[in-house]
Amino acid sequence: MVSMMRIYAPLENPENGWRPLLAKEELHWQPGSPLRALAYCWCGATKGFPKEAAAVFAAAEEPELQSMRLLFAFPEFQVHLPGGETASQCDLCVLARTDLEQHVLIVEAQGEESLGPTVEEWLPPASLQKGKRERLRAFLSLLELEEEAAANCQYPWIHRTVAALLEASRLGASNAMLVIHAFQAPTEVWEAYVQFLACLGLEARRGGITPAVRRGGCQLRFAWVDGNPACMRR
Repeated sequence: MVSMMRIYAPLENPENGWRPLLAKEELHWQPGSPLRALAYCWCGATKGFPKEAAAVFAAAEEPELQSMRLLFAFPEFQVHLPGGETASQCDLCVLARTDLEQHVLIVEAQGEESLGPTVEEWLPPASLQKGKRERLRAFLSLLELEEEAAANCQYPWIHRTVAALLEASRLGASNAMLVIHAFQAPTEVWEAYVQFLACLGLEARRGGITPAVRRGGCQLRFAWVDGNPACMRR
């Protein structure tokens, strides 16, 4: 496993700070890219969370979550995952806290582009899948999911959820959250999100936060944030 330097510097702006961190700049930094929109949205929020994310926390049904405040945010953050050597490069990792507890948020930009493969699509032919199956088995064990139940779930979301849980555990935080920050995402993206959460026994809430489920020693939640369309024009 390749070690990563855990030293971070403040960003001057998305172009000079966020863009060079991308694994596939030519793909993810085109005008209209949801990841580019995410970068401009979060970098433009000078007082913590972007307005649309702050509104979701302010309206949370759990009173404690209404006091959520951003401490630090790390773009293109890498989390080492079990079952392989390749780290998960997350769009944004946020360290936040409420009046009572610390939270780790993994924020995933979502737009009109492909959702990525389902679990069933991600697994290669049986003769070639040993390494991938070991990684998937570790992920599903942490999420307490059976492979058959997860077959039609989006693999990238499983991947990012596990990253949130592992990073929360590493930092000693008792709460983890996957935040889907959607920029003009089509209906099928929302439907896939609903299906994914249903596998975990949760009801999706558009512009809201799910109740917590206990996974990996943490309280795990999910949030859907509808992004500002103006950020897609940056």
